[in-house]
Amino acid sequence: MISFSLVIVCGAVATLLGSRLLSLFRTSPEGEGRLFYAYALGWGVFAYLVLVLGLFGGLYPVSVILILTLCFLLAIGKLKTLGKDLRAFVISLREGAREVLPVPLLLVTKILVALILLVSFVGAFAPPTNMDALNYHLAVPKLYLQTHTIVFLPTMLYSATPFASELINSLFMLIKGEVSAQLAQHLFGWALLFALFSLAKSRYGSKGGLLAVAGFLCLSSFIFVFSEPKNDMLITLFSLLAVWSLLSWNDSEKRSDLALVGVFAGLASGTKLFGLGVAFSLFAVLVVLMLLKRYRLSKISISLSVGLAFFSLFAFPWYLKSYLWSGNPVYPFFYGFFGGAHWNGILDYRVFQLGREAYLPVNFINLVISPWLVVNSGEIFLARTGVVFLAILPGLFLPRKLPQEIKILGWFSLIYYLLWFLFLRDARYLLPIIPPIAIICAFIILRLEGRSKLLKWLLMLTIMLGLGANLLTDLKVQVPKFPGVFGTVSEQEFYRDFRETERRDHTSGKLVEAFPEYEFSRKANELLFPDSKLAVFSLDQAFYYYFFDYPYVLALPMRQNLIDFASLRNEEEMSKRLRELGITHIATDVDLGGGIPDSSLLVTDSHFAPLLPGVNAFLSML
Repeated sequence: MISFSLVIVCGAVATLLGSRLLSLFRTSPEGEGRLFYAYALGWGVFAYLVLVLGLFGGLYPVSVILILTLCFLLAIGKLKTLGKDLRAFVISLREGAREVLPVPLLLVTKILVALILLVSFVGAFAPPTNMDALNYHLAVPKLYLQTHTIVFLPTMLYSATPFASELINSLFMLIKGEVSAQLAQHLFGWALLFALFSLAKSRYGSKGGLLAVAGFLCLSSFIFVFSEPKNDMLITLFSLLAVWSLLSWNDSEKRSDLALVGVFAGLASGTKLFGLGVAFSLFAVLVVLMLLKRYRLSKISISLSVGLAFFSLFAFPWYLKSYLWSGNPVYPFFYGFFGGAHWNGILDYRVFQLGREAYLPVNFINLVISPWLVVNSGEIFLARTGVVFLAILPGLFLPRKLPQEIKILGWFSLIYYLLWFLFLRDARYLLPIIPPIAIICAFIILRLEGRSKLLKWLLMLTIMLGLGANLLTDLKVQVPKFPGVFGTVSEQEFYRDFRETERRDHTSGKLVEAFPEYEFSRKANELLFPDSKLAVFSLDQAFYYYFFDYPYVLALPMRQNLIDFASLRNEEEMSKRLRELGITHIATDVDLGGGIPDSSLLVTDSHFAPLLPGVNAFLSML
C-alpha cells in the first residue's frame, strides 16, 4: 500500500499544480471537469520537470522530492478548490448511481463495469509482466536512472520519441519502484474513465455518462493495457481533454478554450508520436467549425495562432530533443525524408516497410470494410477494438439533424481514423477516438428511446455482451497475477511460474519458464563487475532485458545500427567495435550449443549465456 499511497500523494500535488496553472487561463469546466483538467495538466508539467532534471544529470530521489515539495508549496492555495471539486465529483457519482439503479439493464451494466475496474485494479499491484513495458516503458527509464541522466540510447528503437509517460515512470521508479509507476499509469486510466463519464454526463445526463463508460470498456485492447505501466492511458486522457476543450470553445468561442485545445493536444503529442495525428484532427475540425461560423480569414488566423502557439509550447521540446540527438524530429520514422543517426535504409525497410506488408493494404475497399475487420480480425491490426466501434451504426436510422457536439465528435473521429488507416493500422492506436465514439454510442441509445425500442435493446445487449466478454478476458489476464499481488509467492517464484506469456520451446513446443531472463539476470547481476557493460544479442525475438542492473546496449541485427553487423568482416573487427563501445560481456538468448568453450562462460544457464569478450560464438550466429 505504500506504493499506492505515494501515487495518491503525488496525484494530489499534480492536481494542485494543475489547478494553479488553470487559473491563468481564466476558463475551464466547473466542478468535477476542472478536477480532471487540473490532474492531467499537473502530470504533464511533472513530465517536463523530470525531463529538465534528466537533461542536467539530476535524476536523484532528493531532486524529485524537492521538486514535488516546491510544487506543493506553490499551489497550496488551491487546496480549498481541490476539496470543493472532489466533493462535487463524489456528489455527481452518487446522483448518477441513484438515477440508473432502478433500470435493470443499466444496473447490470453498472455491475459489469464495476467488476472490470475491480479486477484490473487488483492486477495493477502485481510485478510488471507486459513485454513492451519491460523492454521499453520501464527499461528505458531504468537505464536513465543508472546514470541519473537522460541521454540518447541509439539501440533502443524509440528512446528518442516523445516520452512524457515514461518520465513519469522514472519519477516513481526513483522513489519507490516499478509497481508504483504501474499504479500511476493505471490511475490515469481511472481518470480517463471518470473524465469520460463527466463529459458525457454534462451533455446527456448520468445515463449517458454510464453508457459512454460502458461502451468504452467494451474496447478489447484496453483490457490488456489498463493494468500495465504503458502510455496508452495518458495519451487517451490528454486527447479526451483536448476534445472536451474543443467542445467548450464551440459553445463559448473563448480564446482561452482554444489555448487549452493546444495545451492538451501538445501534451498528447509529447506522450506518443501518434499524438500528432490527434492534434492534426483537432485543428482540422477547428478550421471547419470556424468556417461554419463564418469567421473572417483574419479571425481564423488569429484563433489558429492561439491554439498552435500553446500546442507548440507543450509539444515542440520533445521533437527538438529528438532532432538534436538524431537529426530526425520524429526518429526513427520517415528516414527517407529526415535521415537519422545510427539508422539506415535497410533497417528502415526491415522494421517499418516490411512490417507494413503484414497489415491490410491501403485502398478504398479496405478502408470501407476496415471498421468491421478491426472488430473481428485482430491478427490484421494486432488487436481488436470491440463492439463499440460498430455501435454507431444504428445512428443511420436517426434523423439527419444531430447536435453540434455529436458532429464534432464524429468529424474528429473520422479524420483521425483516416490518418490511422493510412499510416498506423494498429488497433491500439485507435484509443484516442474510442471515447468520442463511446459518447456517440451513448447518445444514439438515449435518442432511440421512444423511437425504436428493438434497436435500443439490441444495442444495450451488445454492449453488455461486450462487457461480459471483456470481464472474462480481464479475469484471464489478471487472476494469474494475484499470487504476486497478495504475496503468496516470492518475486522469483512469480516470474518463474507466470504463464500469461505462454512461451514455448521452438523445437518441442512445450511450455518453458515464463520469464527465464529473471533468474538469468539475477545470476549475471551477482557476478558482473561495477564497470561491466553488456551487449544483449537476440535474433529479433522477445528478450526481457529489464532485469539487468548494469548498462547495456541492444545488439539486435534487425533493429539498430550502432553495431553495423553488415560491415564487420571478421572476429577482430567485431571485437574492436565492441571494445570501442566499452562492452565487457555479451548476453544472448540463442542456444549456442557446444560452440562456446566452458572457460569463457560467465554463467551457465539452460536458456542464456553471458560471454566474456571472446566473440567467435557471437559471430558464428550471424
